[in-house]
Amino acid sequence: MRKPMIAAGIALGIFLSLVYAGLTYAGADCLEYGPAVVKLTGKAIIEKYPLQSYNYLTGDMKVENVDFEFLLLDKPICVKGKEGDEYSPPQADIRKIELKNVNKTQQKVFNTYLNRKIVVTGKLFGRHTRYHRGDVLIMVESITPAD
Repeated sequence: MRKPMIAAGIALGIFLSLVYAGLTYAGADCLEYGPAVVKLTGKAIIEKYPLQSYNYLTGDMKVENVDFEFLLLDKPICVKGKEGDEYSPPQADIRKIELKNVNKTQQKVFNTYLNRKIVVTGKLFGRHTRYHRGDVLIMVESITPAD
């Protein structure tokens, strides 16, 4: 009875190792979280999400639909995880990236090219607050129209 359980445990261990290896995409094609700077191309889109807020002066709780800027990628990407960083796990099949730290000039470019192709340069990071809507986000350094 014990041998089948050991064999099953070993098989499960091998399977999970292969799954984890598949998620980490150790190949050169995967991107890295910051401080590495990446350049991504895709369509500028806005998605609305409900966001709950609390007014500490009145004690009122309200829910508003808030716009979040995303880059809908031309092709899916993967991101290598950072060892020992729970907020930077390996990610596979990422199809859209949430944009963060967009300044006024970049916002004008984003809005001008809404639903069209743009190029975004910046540093990737993983979701770590309830205000993040994507699994992978980018700290924007530049937004330019794609040619």
